[in-house]
Amino acid sequence: MNLKEKKIAFFTFHNWETKRQGGFHKFAEYFTKRGFTVYFVSVPRPYYSLFKNDERLNREVFEKLNRGIEYKIHSGLIVNLTFPTLDLPGALRKFVNDRVDLWFRKASFKNLNRFLKKNFHDCSYFVFESCEAILYFDRVKNLFPQAKMIYRPSDPLIVNPSINFRIKEIEIEVLKKADYVFVVNEENMQNYETYIPGISSRNNVSIINNGVSLEEYQKEYPKPDIFKGLDNVVLYVGARDIDWDLIINVSKKNRNVNYFIVCPESPNEEFRKEILRNDTNIHYVKGVYPYEVPSLIVNCDVFIVPNPRERYLHKNWGLTAKYLQAMIASKPIVAYHDSSHLSKYGFPVVYEEDDFYKEVMVGLTKGKIDYEYNFKEKNWDSICSKFYHIVTDGK
Repeated sequence: MNLKEKKIAFFTFHNWETKRQGGFHKFAEYFTKRGFTVYFVSVPRPYYSLFKNDERLNREVFEKLNRGIEYKIHSGLIVNLTFPTLDLPGALRKFVNDRVDLWFRKASFKNLNRFLKKNFHDCSYFVFESCEAILYFDRVKNLFPQAKMIYRPSDPLIVNPSINFRIKEIEIEVLKKADYVFVVNEENMQNYETYIPGISSRNNVSIINNGVSLEEYQKEYPKPDIFKGLDNVVLYVGARDIDWDLIINVSKKNRNVNYFIVCPESPNEEFRKEILRNDTNIHYVKGVYPYEVPSLIVNCDVFIVPNPRERYLHKNWGLTAKYLQAMIASKPIVAYHDSSHLSKYGFPVVYEEDDFYKEVMVGLTKGKIDYEYNFKEKNWDSICSKFYHIVTDGK
């Protein structure tokens, strides 16, 4: 493999430095171990980021990504950058049709062709996540016809009711045109099979699960400061939004149970009011960095996944890394509004508030649980190795 071939671009929703670390971080880091220069392209990063103040969208991050940020990692280099767009804030999208909305998502004060040619002219591999990254797929494929085009959807867009219909159409085309498609689980594969019959039997389409760093959740850690002096710690830590009202309601049933919600998503107004009460037993932390997560999970008493009601019907995530992390740490788990088949892994899946509360209370009496599961198949090292060798033809 010559130097020209040792460059790869990941078009992803995430920043490199983030509290919402995804599988693309693991894949990118694996390539740096093999001496690659990795372009980590964060999209969308609209111009209105200049007026936002959340972790992903804010003036400082926007300006840095426009210049490009370099990180020396292992024997390679990661360059985090973006292509800014005129994408509309969510509140304004309802005033335009799908066609106009799509135009704004693509439009920029910069020239896209010039941006792509300047940064990626010598890349041999392009990997796209299931987000607005796919809007660049055709342009990249046309500009760099010799490069391999890989689609790695974390969440199918075609079944998401909130996604612009034209973006769903683009996803179907990407599924047909990509050199490789790597789906994260069987549930997502079934979703795609509904729209593209026979896709699961194609030679270039396969399942490569998301993984988990096994050893980090099998260690002992000092009790985190936020847990000190507290018993009956019920924890959710994750990047997705939750059913905020559920937590408010169950917290009132027993004030001796401490609910910790560690999440970069913004709570609703009622939740914000509740955590300001003097007698509250809800503790909210606006996200932590990935290296802090293991100590939280290892030291909690019950781990919960309180999804918004019926979210799983159009975002069927399956056995996610969060479940696996808690399973490896031998923690009792309670899942709310998730796929019923997850109960086969040894934890309850419930759909009513009272049942959720009952299972939390039962979980607090259980202590450690030995889950019967082959965790080695979820090891990030083996998953990244599989991804790398398929993409590079074993080079």
